[in-house]
Amino acid sequence: MKIFLAAPFKNKIKNGELEKEYIELLLLIKRTLESFDSSVHLAIEREKWGKEFWSDEACTNKDYEEIKSSDIVVALFDETFSGGIHIELGWASSMGKKICVLKKKEEILCSLIKGLNSVTPCSILEFKDHNEMINKLKDQITKWKD
Repeated sequence: MKIFLAAPFKNKIKNGELEKEYIELLLLIKRTLESFDSSVHLAIEREKWGKEFWSDEACTNKDYEEIKSSDIVVALFDETFSGGIHIELGWASSMGKKICVLKKKEEILCSLIKGLNSVTPCSILEFKDHNEMINKLKDQITKWKD
């Protein structure tokens, strides 16, 4: 199984780097997904956590191809707006990919994200802390894997 992990990126960089806690969160999610014998594509990691940005054309083409070859797209939403995630979810939904949206309970999603399940299999998992997020993510991936 192949999973594309989408998360806010450029708007999360402060003073030239990502916060250590954010990197640790992304790695926690990635390791959880990998525990399902999955390969996981995480563009932020590919671009060395913001130290080696790819060109606009190269990252767009690579992410599009990675989504095309993925079985599931997992998208992390937080207080940081990311136009890239919205585009990636647009691609994924147009390709009929399974989508799992992770969001804190207090985060507000736009109607088009909330309505994705009307065009493709989509689960929106609300969580209050990282433990709850990981447990819900494991449950969802298990359902889709079986």
